[in-house]
Amino acid sequence: MDSGKRPAALPPSPVDLSTPHPKANHAIDPNFPPALSLNQIKIMSLWQSYRNLTPRTRLLLGLGLMGYASVALMLSDKAEEALGMVPTERDREELARAMPKIRTVDKEP
Repeated sequence: MDSGKRPAALPPSPVDLSTPHPKANHAIDPNFPPALSLNQIKIMSLWQSYRNLTPRTRLLLGLGLMGYASVALMLSDKAEEALGMVPTERDREELARAMPKIRTVDKEP
């Protein structure tokens, strides 16, 4: 059990801990912003978060999404062929029958 003795002290650290790390500016900069509590954090909507991005970041994000969509559209037909999901003539006929027919009616004067 516990004999009441304290464990031996740890050996001295080979690293000098008396001076802060040069990249740890918050240790030497008194104006470094303190951590926020959960009550101080404002929950923003997705649109607000998007609007808070810099214009360059929004542009790059939009271009990236459009590029991704373009590549997906170009590769989707090839992926269907590779996976054997190409519609047959029978499938096309069933789709044509299922599509609603639009009929125009002439208005009588």
